[in-house]
Order: sequence, then structure tokens, then C-alpha cells
Amino acid sequence: MSVTEPKVVLVTGAGSGIGQATARHLAAIRHRVVAGARRTDRLAAPAAECDGAVDGVELDVIAWTACTPSSRTPWRGTEESTCWSTTRA
Repeated sequence: MSVTEPKVVLVTGAGSGIGQATARHLAAIRHRVVAGARRTDRLAAPAAECDGAVDGVELDVIAWTACTPSSRTPWRGTEESTCWSTTRA
């Protein structure tokens, strides 16, 4: 598969299995990957192997209803909100 214009792609579950394989594949075809996982120790190897194309972040995908109102932030100037709780690996 060839890519004409690299994109920035968020991959959740990138600490192992399909998520990690997806992050590696996307980096191999020139995309910039933000790889998210609950355990940052599992993100070190893919980040090192991909020549800086993978940035690891600690994150946990949770239900919107589990977010407290104070953790919700406006998203791109819209009335929609997103709930973020991340730490850079």
C-alpha cells in the first residue's frame, strides 16, 4: 500500500496485539502514529523500532458517562467535548 500524504493517526490498544501491529504498519507506510496504551512500558519497543514515527501516550479509553464534568474540555471550538487523561510516554 502506498501513501501519497502522510497523516497523524491515533491508535488505541497499541501496547500489544492488533493495536501494536497496526501502529507499526502505519508507521512503516509513513504515517505519524500516536500510540495509546494503559501501560507505557509496552510502547517503548514500537517507538524505538519506528525511527521516531511513533509517539507513545498513556491513556485509557472510557465511557463518556464516566468522565467528570471538570475533565471535559471543548473540542476544536465546538460545543462538543472530549474527556482526556493522558501522560506522554
